[in-house]
Amino acid sequence: QAFYGLMDEIRLTSRVLSASKIAANYELGTGNYYWKVVAEDSENNSATSATWTFTVSDLLPPDVPDLYAPANGTYVTTNLPTFEWESTAGSGGTYTLEYAQDASFTIGLVTVADLADTVYAPGSGNELAEGDWYWHVQAHNDAGSSGYQATPFSFTVDTEPPSPPSGFAAEPGHEKCKISWTNPTDIDFAGVIIRRNPWDVDAYPEYDDNGAAIGYPADETEGDLVYQGSAESYRDSSDTGTMPRNVYYYSIFSYDSAGNFSAATSAQQDRATNYWLGDVTGDGNVYFEDLTYFSNTYWTSEGDGNYNSFFDIGPTYSGGPFDIPTTDDEIDFEDLVIFAINFFAVDPDMKIAPVFADNRVLGPLSLSLELPPGELEIGEEFSVRVILRNNPGRVKGIHFKIPYDPEHLELVGVSRSRQLEDVPYPILFNGRVMDRHADVSLAVLGGDMTIGGSGEISTITFRLLKAGEVLLDFDLIDLRDGENRKLLTEQDGNESEVISTIPSRYELGRNYPNPFNMQTQILYQLPVAGVVTLKVYNIQGRIVRTLVNGLMPAGSHRILWDGRSDTGREVSSGIYFYQMTSGGFKAVRKMVLLK
Repeated sequence: QAFYGLMDEIRLTSRVLSASKIAANYELGTGNYYWKVVAEDSENNSATSATWTFTVSDLLPPDVPDLYAPANGTYVTTNLPTFEWESTAGSGGTYTLEYAQDASFTIGLVTVADLADTVYAPGSGNELAEGDWYWHVQAHNDAGSSGYQATPFSFTVDTEPPSPPSGFAAEPGHEKCKISWTNPTDIDFAGVIIRRNPWDVDAYPEYDDNGAAIGYPADETEGDLVYQGSAESYRDSSDTGTMPRNVYYYSIFSYDSAGNFSAATSAQQDRATNYWLGDVTGDGNVYFEDLTYFSNTYWTSEGDGNYNSFFDIGPTYSGGPFDIPTTDDEIDFEDLVIFAINFFAVDPDMKIAPVFADNRVLGPLSLSLELPPGELEIGEEFSVRVILRNNPGRVKGIHFKIPYDPEHLELVGVSRSRQLEDVPYPILFNGRVMDRHADVSLAVLGGDMTIGGSGEISTITFRLLKAGEVLLDFDLIDLRDGENRKLLTEQDGNESEVISTIPSRYELGRNYPNPFNMQTQILYQLPVAGVVTLKVYNIQGRIVRTLVNGLMPAGSHRILWDGRSDTGREVSSGIYFYQMTSGGFKAVRKMVLLK
């Protein structure tokens, strides 16, 4: 309200301030003050205001708090992060926290006022969405409020684990295990962690006799840390260059920039020995030094004087020469074939050793007996020839048994054939008499060798003791290929044929089971080796998973689909199709996934 006249003094409680003091910004002391204003005009009329009061205090408004957590530009792996900031409001002060999904604090804004503490965690039901968030804090006390931070902090909520690595495999080596995998292609992929457990401490060589294995590390914190980084292969060995002989169980986990880890399914787990099966001397080779020991312990079992548990290397769990031994406390043909495959070379690529000159394949692969023609006289010796026929170069080891009646026949001897005697390739041959049987086993030594050609492999000599018809036949035939796979046998009179595992035509079998819940197996067969692709498609025709894509040998094959996509994610229930192509062959079948 306008007024006229000169105000030359102000009365504050009991003190009067002159105009000069007012002009000099005179400071009031702390305490309570009362004040009013008198206005006068040129006619000496006056009016007096009401009396007001105020308090002069030494308390100042609080500083803007520093922000602590979540730190600026970081990731959090929870939807309920904890906020923490500096204490500036003093005793009795409060704070206002704001967080939102944009720097202008308009999208998804949450305001939490009257906070007495400098730590706040949203409760259940207030979860933050995945993505970027911004936050700032204001402090309040009796003197007023601070401002908000000029630049708010930001963080990213990321609770989704990354896709797991694929193609994880552990392979044996000399004093090491070789590990390989393929990293996921997620944008926020940061690296992988590999953890391992031994079968058990000091479990070598009789693993099964030492109790149950510890098993695979269940998460990224269990077991020994083997590797962390973003490569796609690693050789695991100790700092000294050696590792205690054992079976090592590996699990691999991928992690993203936020620190989320993928889970390890069976596809991200594998195990291997850190030595070659058959290498007893420890020099990294399976060679003649080991052969000397092996020959002395062949056909023994636990408790026998010559039994050596270090050669109890078969059968393995998969049958392959580089897998985990089951240690059955016997050293027999199972161990011989694995030893022969690994002898002098630990390479799964087979070469055909020209043991026999006859390379004709006119029928099914077979093992047969040839008896001498004509009649025999009592007391006369005769020889039975055991012949390998129609061998396409796939046979690695042979084991057969021929029973005989000791009342009619006396077994004089078992020997390798002259053809085998003359070959320049190392062949382990063992012939013995066992429980009224002629028992013969042999294998060409060398990890990269199989028997080439067909011919006589053994001669068995009998003496006729009693007149009568001589009947001889196999009651066991066991042939193995270069990867220790059995070739099925079928006996027929005096000639026992081995059914070749090479099918006569291409075929894509029906999956089993169907419908299925997360796992089903698909069978297919190839009459010749060739490039095979086997892919799973969804009902829209999009590729879901590539199960096979590469060169495959002739034979019958089986592949398992675990209901996951190429990225490792579980697919939804529904109808899917699988298509196989090889050469000019192409076939499609339908399957149903039900969860």
